[in-house]
Amino acid sequence: MLPLERTGEVFEALYGQALSEGTILEACQEVAERVEPGNAAIKKQLTEKEEIVHFDETGARVEG
Repeated sequence: MLPLERTGEVFEALYGQALSEGTILEACQEVAERVEPGNAAIKKQLTEKEEIVHFDETGARVEG
């Protein structure tokens, strides 16, 4: 959740090498493409195989 400019600054601070915004965007796109099959498999497992458990995290009380 870092802005592109700050991400480049972090890389420069850690590794002594600044990255351009284009390099950062290209790397993000490549990672997104590589993890897509895994993400799709996880989504399929969660939506088609797992039972619904009906958790409610709102904190609202019903009937007291």
